[in-house]
Amino acid sequence: MTSEETSSKRSLYIKVALYVVLMLVAGFFLVISFLVGIVGAILAGNITLFFGGVFFFILFFVVGVIAKRLEPAWEKFERLRGIEPKTTREAFRDSLPFFATIMLTLIFGYVFEAYIISFPTSINPDMAKEMLKAILTIDGILIGFYGVVLAQLLWAVHSKGNVIFEQMIAHRENSAILQELSDEVKRLARSKRWVIGYFFFSMMPLLASILLSLNRLPLIESMESVSSRILLFDPLLALIVGIVLLAVSMFQIDLLPRVTER
Repeated sequence: MTSEETSSKRSLYIKVALYVVLMLVAGFFLVISFLVGIVGAILAGNITLFFGGVFFFILFFVVGVIAKRLEPAWEKFERLRGIEPKTTREAFRDSLPFFATIMLTLIFGYVFEAYIISFPTSINPDMAKEMLKAILTIDGILIGFYGVVLAQLLWAVHSKGNVIFEQMIAHRENSAILQELSDEVKRLARSKRWVIGYFFFSMMPLLASILLSLNRLPLIESMESVSSRILLFDPLLALIVGIVLLAVSMFQIDLLPRVTER
């Protein structure tokens, strides 16, 4: 490879890296403009936030235009690497999960910040005791609901496994199809282990909330001034995390391997 080819390839890689960075920055500005200009303005009822969102959208547009000028370098990089080029629609569809993750992370960060800032500093002792009891009750209900969702997911795994075994019997003389079905059985087995492991770890916040609540209840009687941050902050936060993980777990059935008809 000549020095000119090396220099040209190095220049191409630099442009590709810059293109990727600019696209990420543009996506970040787009998400911020949506959160600040639309969500923030509606929740806060502040028109200033709307103009802030417009400002971030202008930044998104400017960065996007700059990145567009580097797009030929990215297309050349795809050809060199043997990557199949995608249409704008396909690229947008593939990037949606990434931007959705960024948006959910920013929303969670905003909610968590609001939770910390707006959490009350003092509370009536009787109310604190009732709230801890309510947290314990909700934790128990959610743990039971976790069991129901887990049973449903495991039932879905076993049902798909039964369908695969029926197909294996129907195609027992076709070695190629049997190999594909055998691979699907292995994927289902991995999915089963993944589901059980996910539920085990996602129940930890609820168990922590129960232990923290039980630990805080005796402290109410011995405290001269009741601080809600000391008594309720950790159990309530653990409960909220448990609810979020439970909501996520209810969509896990869509992540299980699909059984195709043969």
